[in-house]
Order: sequence, then C-alpha cells, then structure tokens
Amino acid sequence: MRVFSAVKIQNELVDEISSLIELIEKYKDRTRVVPARNLHLTLRFLGNINDEVYSSFLKKISDRYRFFERFSVNVRGIGFFPNKNHPRIIWVGVEENTALREVYLVAEQAARDVGLPPENKFTGHITVGRIKSSIPADAVKNIEKNFKNRFWGKMIIEEITVFESKLAPGGPEYRELANIPLGGGKNGQE
Repeated sequence: MRVFSAVKIQNELVDEISSLIELIEKYKDRTRVVPARNLHLTLRFLGNINDEVYSSFLKKISDRYRFFERFSVNVRGIGFFPNKNHPRIIWVGVEENTALREVYLVAEQAARDVGLPPENKFTGHITVGRIKSSIPADAVKNIEKNFKNRFWGKMIIEEITVFESKLAPGGPEYRELANIPLGGGKNGQE
C-alpha cells in the first residue's frame, strides 16, 4: 500500500483557500486542482510499504504523539515547486514552528526506524494544484500577485492522520487508515 502521514485541513481553511482554487481552475486545460476533500499537510511520505512496516510505523508514531499537546500554525502565502519560473505544483504555505517541526521529526524518525531511507527535508505546505503543461508567465504572476502575502488563517492541529493513496486516472484517491490524537503532553516530552 502507498502511505503517508499528514494533517487534514479544516473546513474553515478550505473555504478560505477556495478563492485560490477558483483562480487556478481558470487554467483547467493546463492544471489539475486538488479536490477540497484531499487537501492536507504532508508530514512524511512513506511510499509503497507492506502491512508489517505500516503497523510498525503506526505504533511508533502513536506512542510518541500521545505526548504532544495540540498546537496551531499560521497558514500564509503561496509558492511553487520547484520554483515560479518552472512551476509544477502550486501550494499554500504553512509557517513552520517548533511544534510542527517536532511532529514532523517524530514521523521522520519512525520512518527511518522501520527501514525507510531518510527524507531530510520538510517544507510545510498544502498542495492546491498541479500543472500538467506550462501555464503562461502572466498567469503565475497573477496568482502570485493576488495571494503571495495572503493570510489564510490559523490551523489547530489536534490529530495526525495516516492515509493510503491510490493512484487513479482522475488523480490520487485518499483513504484514512488511522487518526492519532495528540494526547496532551508538553512538546512531545513524557
């Protein structure tokens, strides 16, 4: 199964982001918008793993996340991967903070512990669109001008979700495998 750990995006934030999604949809012949139900903040992509690796990963993160308090992150601005001159992905930014970094590090360490190679990178973001073929430079400038510094809202993180991703012709389909509530400890300490 193809698996990743992530934070689901709350409906209020999805509503805020809808104006950006509407603008991206104007280029629908060249882009594919991520459906609202699929919006998420990826912590760690595990790839294709078997049930044994999945179970071990789930236990490791569950054991650690129960010591975390819920926390919030600011969602602000937009960006492009790999860059705005050759965009393939359009994303909404998530300001990194200590708690978010620690939650990511738990998922990263658990992935390494179950034998996956290190990822060693984390950029908090919510993918909202994928570019199938190049879009005009003025379209990128228009998106950037309208949303570069936009404050989308504050997101409260109360649980981590592990998803299975199945690739389909219309884009990936996600199924929730597990929801792990943050238990209320202080910054991941027992």
